Amino acid sequence: ELYTDAIRGDTSFIYIDSLKFINDSGCQQYPDINTITQFDYRTFENLFVSSGPVVLQVTGYQSSVITGFQSNLVIVEGDAALQWSLSYDFGGSDLDYDAEFFDLNYVRNDLYSGDPVYPVSGRLSLTMIITDYSWDGSPTTYWYFTIIFNEDDYHIHVESGDYFWNWNVLYGG
Repeated sequence: ELYTDAIRGDTSFIYIDSLKFINDSGCQQYPDINTITQFDYRTFENLFVSSGPVVLQVTGYQSSVITGFQSNLVIVEGDAALQWSLSYDFGGSDLDYDAEFFDLNYVRNDLYSGDPVYPVSGRLSLTMIITDYSWDGSPTTYWYFTIIFNEDDYHIHVESGDYFWNWNVLYGG
């Protein structure tokens, strides 16, 4: 685990990073690719800056679990979030972003080939909320993204308000 923090005046920063390699016996101090069954990764960041009437705060985290190293498919699951807030004398804005990824399956041999690697199945869901604060109102916009991965392509669905968009993208095309 790595932990870093710093404070100077009205600015502070925290960063935490954790990485675990696991095999059938538990955590490995010295990872062995031939016996790893699971890889856990977690990170957390927080930045706060204040300068007169301007205040910025950014907070985020990511958590991932990767399994299947000793099989044909490597599976990635996890979630992530980011909160960004900026305020000043006459307004400001907030951005909240949340993501979840489920059963992203990668062909194990593709990971070692050096070629571009694409998930062959799985789902990624994202939510983004944008709020603008100003003297003439506080409009909020909601965005929803869903990406479904297949062996040869992926399908994207985007939605905001009464509007939505769909498209398919071929890998390598």
